[in-house]
Amino acid sequence: MALSIDAFNKLVLVTSPTTDVDAQTLHDFVEDYMASPLGLLTDGAWERPGDILLPEGKIEDPSNPGVFSQIILILNPEWQIQFWGGSGYTRIFGGKIVGGVSDQPLKATGTAGDISVLESPVDGVTVAVGSGVTQQDKDDIEEQVHTRVMEDGETFEQSQRLQRAAAAGAVEQLADGTYKIKSKDGLKDRIEGDDAANSGRDITGTDSS
Repeated sequence: MALSIDAFNKLVLVTSPTTDVDAQTLHDFVEDYMASPLGLLTDGAWERPGDILLPEGKIEDPSNPGVFSQIILILNPEWQIQFWGGSGYTRIFGGKIVGGVSDQPLKATGTAGDISVLESPVDGVTVAVGSGVTQQDKDDIEEQVHTRVMEDGETFEQSQRLQRAAAAGAVEQLADGTYKIKSKDGLKDRIEGDDAANSGRDITGTDSS
């Protein structure tokens, strides 16, 4: 099982090529690490210095003596579990894991297209997807790019309209020597100028709306 501990970043790492981890195996690996000299030195501000998780164990069903639940792990609120970038669909199964940073035991891989799933026999499925960037995050970034003021009080979106007109807009040449460069639909005069002055680059008006 390809597991390792990144004590500096407080991560339990599932490394390549592993894509499936049993919660009991994960527990045993972390417990072994915590009992090692290196694990005892790991900084932490939890129950005891060095604790990465606390095993709740397997709880006996009071109505069915001798029948126990699958293992329950309580993860240090400073720690998370992370699969390797580019791992695709990955999962932890066979137990319940709670805790972690902001009560999120799984940390997204940071790579688009990756999906990490915690299959809990009690609570169903918890999913950490790709880079952790939501569609709303993408929409917000796109909006900020388009509304960013470039120069002369024009936003990036407005600047693009003028650039599109300058590169591909239809030109209307008037008898008095002036010209108008149209928007794609021909309804707006994006750029107005005089070709008799300044080598034809005497711009007298723009409309980027």
